[in-house]
Amino acid sequence: MLRFLRRLAASVVAVALIGMASASRANTIAVEFVSHIGSTYTYSANLSTNGAILNGDGFTIFDFALPGTITAPTGWATSTTLSGSPVPTVGALGVLLSPGGDDPTVANVHFVRSGGPIPLGSGPIPLGTFSVTTTALFTGSDIAVSKDSGSDSPTAFGPVPVAQLVPLPSTANMGLVLLGGLGGLGALRRLKNSKTVEA
Repeated sequence: MLRFLRRLAASVVAVALIGMASASRANTIAVEFVSHIGSTYTYSANLSTNGAILNGDGFTIFDFALPGTITAPTGWATSTTLSGSPVPTVGALGVLLSPGGDDPTVANVHFVRSGGPIPLGSGPIPLGTFSVTTTALFTGSDIAVSKDSGSDSPTAFGPVPVAQLVPLPSTANMGLVLLGGLGGLGALRRLKNSKTVEA
């Protein structure tokens, strides 16, 4: 399952430029999933070609259950809120990436540039590794969204694995099938044992 989510994040991370203030100001931060080891989810972020980042620009990972310690490279501030902006909806590129939008009961993790600008034309460059710890036991998928400061329009977004409080429906179904199968094996064993005793 983790391999599937990693491949999904690596192959589907789509960088979509929308709502740009001007052609000279192109903040496109692509967020990619790196790993989920123990209780830590790790992501990398990269600035696109001809990109620029000012203080206040950044990205949000939506609906991340029970965030604990949040780490970011020097020059980045971190925070969590129960709601965030912008949330891509049907109007953004004609697709709904976050079914139902932002869940107001689950935290959003924000990474915001605070250590000075990264000038236009610096990209493509890696911005570093960002991580979040959690006590949530399950992994699901939501979105990471980047935006320019002073704008409510996302500049890029794509799916990433996130911590969840409940398993994905397919994971829960696999568990039910496994429990049903074990129950069936137990019934067969009892039937076989009862026939052996009668003989």
